[in-house]
Amino acid sequence: MTVTQAHLQHPDFAADFVQREIEALEALMDAELEKGDAADFDLIDACADAVNALRSGADAAVLPPTSHKAFMKAIGVRREHGARIALAAGLAAALLLAAASQLRTGEDITVAQAVSQKIAALFAQAPESVEAPTAAPVPPTTVPVSEPTTAAPTVTGIRVETGDGWKTEYDVGEAFCADGLTVFALLSDGTEQPAEFTVLAPADFGRAAGETAVTVRAAGLTQTLSVRVLDTLETPKLNSIYAVFPENFDFTAADASAPDLAGMKVYAVYSDGTEQPLSAADYTVTTEVLTAGRAAKTMVTLSYEGCTASFVISQKGEG
Repeated sequence: MTVTQAHLQHPDFAADFVQREIEALEALMDAELEKGDAADFDLIDACADAVNALRSGADAAVLPPTSHKAFMKAIGVRREHGARIALAAGLAAALLLAAASQLRTGEDITVAQAVSQKIAALFAQAPESVEAPTAAPVPPTTVPVSEPTTAAPTVTGIRVETGDGWKTEYDVGEAFCADGLTVFALLSDGTEQPAEFTVLAPADFGRAAGETAVTVRAAGLTQTLSVRVLDTLETPKLNSIYAVFPENFDFTAADASAPDLAGMKVYAVYSDGTEQPLSAADYTVTTEVLTAGRAAKTMVTLSYEGCTASFVISQKGEG
């Protein structure tokens, strides 16, 4: 049979457990015997065994399992006799529980008393009364499912946006300006967000006409933008370069192919008459051996942005 919490929580189940169960079993046997030849003698025998077990305190016997509907039909009672059904169902549940848990008792407590205490403890928070002792479906327990943890999106790229203030053309001599730039970090979830950034321009920016690349760096990534530096009518043009040597400089050297040029200074001359000193990193030095041997001569050539200046160093000892 099927036993629900509604049966076990019925108020008639709580008091005088043993005596009430014995009376219920005896009522079941009487109802079954009244059927005459149609009586279920197996059920009568099972009830009698259970009564003897409750009275003697021996290990409990288990009623034959049957459905709730078949149980009511077997005892021949109507729905209004729910109290009797609840008592009988409570006994069946107690006996089943005792058998399942293999309950053992001491000398001063009976099996029936121990079962009654065990069920009372299980349903200590039961409601004070139950309107209908018939079985009611117990709603399934809903276990909340936690949402899967989503990993934080990562940066997959950057997007540089140019707006008002951004210049793509500069005049020679004009300083670079990073105004008008906005940079966005592109994320792995398909979104983007503004990002902090830096802009790097070449150290010699604006010194000569031509295309120049500037570098935008954000979130560990870089992107280059191209700007143009233009000559204007007012822009001075490089005309020539020349070298100035210290007063004690000697154009004859112990090794003409490797002269000491440490004291040499180089200047660039522009169309507006101005001159600009150049550092050793600005120009290149090349040598060409004109003659070898004791009368060796070497031509030294300085080069800067298409302009050159040359001079000859002779080997020492030449007459």
